[in-house]
Amino acid sequence: MNTDECKIANWHDVGLKDASNGDDRLKLSKYVKACSKANVSPNQSEYNQGYQEGLKIYCTPQNMFDQGLYGGTDYSICPAIEHSNLKPYYDVSYDYYRASEERKKLLNDINRYESLLKNKDLKNDLKESYKQSLSSLELKRSRVMNSFYDAEDRMERFKRAKNLNAW
Repeated sequence: MNTDECKIANWHDVGLKDASNGDDRLKLSKYVKACSKANVSPNQSEYNQGYQEGLKIYCTPQNMFDQGLYGGTDYSICPAIEHSNLKPYYDVSYDYYRASEERKKLLNDINRYESLLKNKDLKNDLKESYKQSLSSLELKRSRVMNSFYDAEDRMERFKRAKNLNAW
């Protein structure tokens, strides 16, 4: 936040936006520091009130599921009493996200080595190195794919059991 924004900030709305985006409450201390340069002191009471309203938007099972699905922030800013309820929603979708990212990386690496090996001018020692790397990746493929399909299956079963919307 710059000094001009500090002067016109609606601190309720700032708190609401921060919490609904999953930002930690400690962000207020950054505003205090930034706004001190403009001789503006954030209204902590208004900020906290907006932050509490934002938590009601952020700390929902559907949002935790969505956050995990895209590798977003977790439920740690939510009230501690809600953690045990929100954790399964985040965990199942975040497990899928991680497995999906691992699969994507593996397939990209395999494609990259296959493309490199198509180069007719490739020196033999480099060609052998690429073949070894590709072979190593191919050995990992079944484990990574099984992990991905297991995570996808767990997530789909969870969505059906909890009547969740996704994709």
